[in-house]
Amino acid sequence: MIVHGPPHPIPSPCPIGGERTGGRPRPETVGGEVHEGEVVNPRAVPLHRERGRRGRVRAGLVVVAALVAQGVLAAVPAHAATNTFISVSDAFVSTKFPTTNYGTWDELRVDNGQRTTYMKFNVQGLSGTVTQAVLRIYENDSSASGYLVRSVADSSWSEDTITRDNAPPASSAVAGSSGPTSPGWTQATITSLVTGNGYVSMALSSDDVDYLSLQSRESDAAPPQLVVTTATATNAPPTTPTGLAARASAPRQIDLSWAAATDDVAVTGYGIYRGGTLIASVGGSTTSFSDTTVTPATTYSYAVDAVDGAGLRSPKSASVGATTPADSAPAADPVIAAAGDIACDPRDSNFNGGKGVPNYCQAPATANLLGGISGLKAVLPLGDLQYEDATPLSEWQASYDQSWGRFKDITYPVIGNHEYYSGVATTYFSYWGNVAGSPSKGWYSFDLGSWHIVVLSGECAYIGGCGAGSPQETWLKSDLAASTKPCQLAAWHEARFASGYSGSKPAFDAFWQDLYKAGVEVVLNAHDHVYERFNPQNPAAKADSYGIREFIVGTGGKNHSSFPSVAANSAVRNTDTFGVLRMTLHAGSYDWKFLPEPGKVFTDSGTGTCFGPVSKRKARGVASTWSNADATAQRAMLAEARREESRPWPDVDSPTKLVWPVPHHRR
Repeated sequence: MIVHGPPHPIPSPCPIGGERTGGRPRPETVGGEVHEGEVVNPRAVPLHRERGRRGRVRAGLVVVAALVAQGVLAAVPAHAATNTFISVSDAFVSTKFPTTNYGTWDELRVDNGQRTTYMKFNVQGLSGTVTQAVLRIYENDSSASGYLVRSVADSSWSEDTITRDNAPPASSAVAGSSGPTSPGWTQATITSLVTGNGYVSMALSSDDVDYLSLQSRESDAAPPQLVVTTATATNAPPTTPTGLAARASAPRQIDLSWAAATDDVAVTGYGIYRGGTLIASVGGSTTSFSDTTVTPATTYSYAVDAVDGAGLRSPKSASVGATTPADSAPAADPVIAAAGDIACDPRDSNFNGGKGVPNYCQAPATANLLGGISGLKAVLPLGDLQYEDATPLSEWQASYDQSWGRFKDITYPVIGNHEYYSGVATTYFSYWGNVAGSPSKGWYSFDLGSWHIVVLSGECAYIGGCGAGSPQETWLKSDLAASTKPCQLAAWHEARFASGYSGSKPAFDAFWQDLYKAGVEVVLNAHDHVYERFNPQNPAAKADSYGIREFIVGTGGKNHSSFPSVAANSAVRNTDTFGVLRMTLHAGSYDWKFLPEPGKVFTDSGTGTCFGPVSKRKARGVASTWSNADATAQRAMLAEARREESRPWPDVDSPTKLVWPVPHHRR
C-alpha cells in the first residue's frame, strides 16, 4: 500500500494539555472543554476537549490486509492497487462564529446545523479505474448517527483562511455516511467522489444535535485518510455469456436465463437482443430476463452480450429460439399502467450508474414492476419522463431508455414541463416519433378495447394555451364528441386538483368542463412526486357520483415530495413509495391497484363503473354544478386560468423552487 501526504511523526500518548513528542505544544485547558468562541487569535495553537477518559492512539501505516479484515475495504483482485492519502487541509466552520477560522485545531467538529467540517485530499499517482474510495477518520465520541459526507466542487479553499462566511457550498446529495460510530477509527465509503487524480474536497455534517469530535490532520497521531482502490484494466471485453436458454412460459411471455460472464474488472450489464435488435438491458448481477412484449403463436430468436465499466462489449452469445403457444382463452380485457416523474439525469449523483439510491432515481425498480404485469397492453408515462433538461438524446439513452424504454413499443407518452426545460421539446418528439402526436401540439387520442383514451398537453405556454377556444380545447371537444366508446379516460401531466406543492390549477378548468360533460370517468396526472386519489368530483370540486375520478401518480422513480395541505375530495395520499398504477379496462367498468416498489407495503385499489354514452348520462339529469357557480367566482377563476396558461409551469421537486419568474434554463 502506498501512503501519500505530508510526513506525520508518531507521538507517544500523553495527557490532554501536555507536551507531545513530535507534535505541537498545547496550553492547559480549563475544565477539559475548548469553546469555539474562546479563540481570539485564529492562528493560535489549538486546544482539544476531553470527554471522559481518552488516550491517544498510536497510528502508522495500515496494510491492505488489515483493512480488508476490518471490512473497511472490499477484497480486491491481484491487478488492483490501493493508495492511502492523508488530508492536506481540514478545518471546521461554525455558523455561531461565522468569521472565525479553526484551521490549526487538532480537532474537527460536526453536528446538524452549527458546525460543518471541510476536508481536502490531493489524490495523485492513480492509474486504472477507481473501484472503491473509503474515508477513514478517528473519532473521539460515540454517535448513533455518525457523520454524512457531501462533495464540494470548489477545492480552492485553504484551512488557514476558511470560515463559515467564505466556505464553498457543498452538494445537497449525500455521497456516503459512517453510520453509528464509537471512539476509534470510523469509515464511510465515498467512491463517487473520486474519479481520478486531483484534489478531492468534501464537507462533513451529522444528524446529531451535540457535536461529534474528530481528529484533524494536526493531531499527528491519527490524521484523516482517504483509501483509494483502483483496478488496472487490460482493455479486454468481458467473456461471452454462455448457457442461454429461452422458454415460452405463457402466450405472451418468454423467460431467458444465462451463465454469468467474467471481466478483468467487473461486468456491469447485459444486453438482450431479439431478432438482432437490442430490446433491453439488465445489471451485471442479473442473469435472467422475461420478455412480455411477445405475441401468441410466434417464434422468436434471442442472444445476449456482456458489457463492462469501460463500455466494452463481449461477442453475442449463440442464438436460441422459443415459440409462444397459441392463446386459446378469450381476449382478456386490456391492462394499462401509468406513472410520471420517472428517469433521473445520468449526471445526478443519485443516479449511481443507473442503480439509484434509496428514495431517489428508482426508475429501474418501477420499470421492473411494469415487466411483472400480466397482459399489459399500454404504458402511459405521465410526463417528466427524463430529467433534468430532457434535451440531450444521450440522457434519454442512458436513463429512460434503459428502464421504461424497454416498453417503448406499447407506450403512449404524455409530455411534461421537463420536456420543455430548454424552451423546446424537440428531443421528446424525436425519441417518440408519430406516437407522441404532432411536435407543435403533443395531444392525441386512441382506442383500447371498450375505452377511448385522450392524451393532452398541459404545457399551455408552448402550445397556444389550454383555455376555452384554444386549439387544444377545440380539438378536445370535437374528439370527445366523435367517440362511440362507452368508457373514457384522459391523461396529462399537471393536475387540475392537487394537494401537493404544485396546487390546483384553474388553467385546466376548460378541460374538466369538456371531460365532465362528455362523461369521462378517469383522469391521470403526475407533476407532484406523490400518489393521490380523489373521489369523483365535478368541475366545481364538488363530490359527484357522476364526476371524474382523478389519480396523481408522480411515483415513477425520480424522488418524493409531500402535501402541504389536503384538497377537497382527496381520498388517499402517500409520499414515500415509488410505484405504478395498474388499471384493467373492462367493457363497462375498471379496476385499479397501485403496485409499490419492492420493500414497500403501501397500496391502493378499487373499482369504478363507466357512465355509458353521453346521451344516457344526460337522460339521467346529470349536469355540471359549475354552470350554477357564483358569477364573481367564475370570473376570478377564469382570470387566474388565463394568467397560468401564459407561463411555463415551475419545477415542484421542492417548495423552494415554486417561484416566478422561472429561469429560462429551468423551464
